[in-house]
Amino acid sequence: HYIAREQIQGSRLFDEMFRKSDGKQMNYIEEIVDAFLEQVIEINPDGGLIFSGDLTYNGERESHCQLAQKLWKVRQAGIPVFVIPGNHDVNNFRAYRYLEESMAPVEWVSPSGFSQIYAGCGSDDALFRDPCSLSYVACLSDKIWLFMLDTCIYENNSLEEPTVSGGRIRQETLAWLEDCLYYAHIQGAIPLMVGHHNLMHHNDVFQKNFTVDNHREIMLLLAEYNVPLYFSGHMHTQHIANWKMRRHKIFDVATSSLAVYQN
Repeated sequence: HYIAREQIQGSRLFDEMFRKSDGKQMNYIEEIVDAFLEQVIEINPDGGLIFSGDLTYNGERESHCQLAQKLWKVRQAGIPVFVIPGNHDVNNFRAYRYLEESMAPVEWVSPSGFSQIYAGCGSDDALFRDPCSLSYVACLSDKIWLFMLDTCIYENNSLEEPTVSGGRIRQETLAWLEDCLYYAHIQGAIPLMVGHHNLMHHNDVFQKNFTVDNHREIMLLLAEYNVPLYFSGHMHTQHIANWKMRRHKIFDVATSSLAVYQN
């Protein structure tokens, strides 16, 4: 949920708004992101750094560009970065610059613009790219493939509904996904999934607009190919859910937002 400092600097309106929100520490978001990326470089993870969507506050182009520039430092350190969009990131009609008492629209990004800004963050070097969405498959190692799934419905965004919160995987993307899973199977690779929206219901409150609409269809497909893990975000809560079919169990590991305490 990064936002460029220039979009909010000196705005009493934004200060009042974020203090009444869900705990995202937007007044320190640049410091939080910088400290986090320094820690990533210090740890130097083998596999890479994964972002499961909602990279920006409300899809402001300048916020995307600044974050991509920060991620360049991670990539320069030899750490691969993998990104997919969240429901806040693409075609967002809520992209604003916050003035003292009002908001002014700023430029947001299209799906192609998202790909251009984050060139080098996963999809450019992908094994497979979905022609119908921003989904792709990356190789973490010879035996581990990372499936980055675009679960957002940004094509339905409008002035009346600036950002559609719910998610689904398009039928064309499901067909592409099955082909990729079959190829991973014959190559003996373990498929790990990442999507912004949750694959399973994590509690009675966070279901509608949090779990992907066609989650049952997706889970059956993943069970067929013995997918062990699906990583998600969206609901800003740390939780692990699981679902079992016959002898196979799939885990949906939901992670909180970096902007939310305890960061």
